[in-house]
Amino acid sequence: MSHRRALQAVADHPTADWGIILEDDIMGVTPNADEVVAEVIKGLPEDWDALFLGYHDGAGRLHSPMLLDEDSGAAADAIDLPPVKHLREAVYGLFAWVVRKEAAQALVDNAFPIGGQVDHALSSWLVHNRDRCYAVEPSSMVFFSPKSEEAEDSDIQSMATVDAVMERYKSWQGYYEHMWGLDAMIEEYVLGADDQDRLDLDWGDDELVPLSSLDMAMPPCEVPPPECLPNDYPEL
Repeated sequence: MSHRRALQAVADHPTADWGIILEDDIMGVTPNADEVVAEVIKGLPEDWDALFLGYHDGAGRLHSPMLLDEDSGAAADAIDLPPVKHLREAVYGLFAWVVRKEAAQALVDNAFPIGGQVDHALSSWLVHNRDRCYAVEPSSMVFFSPKSEEAEDSDIQSMATVDAVMERYKSWQGYYEHMWGLDAMIEEYVLGADDQDRLDLDWGDDELVPLSSLDMAMPPCEVPPPECLPNDYPEL
């Protein structure tokens, strides 16, 4: 099923408020994942749009629930939940996420057609246009999948054909450098350049200090005279 069809299925569901979208290359799942997801969602703000449960990150690893001892004061059925952060930038390699019906429909209506990596484009649109996305910390993912170069699997999550990729990037190495290297960082910077709430560049006059007013030692303008002159001492 394509990303668009999956999102439309969530948006059109007659009873569910949200849906979970999973890729088929997931290789690890945290224990009691269904309960973990349900409890994490309960702790989100009422207007949340999406919760990213698994994505590619250099520090990514599966959440390992801690064993709660009898002296911890926790209930016997308490679940050790992964920490969650408010997402400020798009993610790559998104292979597990939850999306609400309203957000799913907004993506279908506004984010397509997509010419690049689908999951990055979708998460980028949500972050920059609605700012209601959350994600588990990379070290505590509920679902885990290694990068394609580690799993030896396909990671071209786009609407392009192999021939189109080769024509544009000339090689797979060129493609990876574009998706994961400096080009991707520049693209993310440009996409977020219009978001003045995140680019705190409105400096006031009181924050701009003239260079001349800085308290720094200035070099002497003239060579200082010698401390003593030859006629200060009588001839021996």
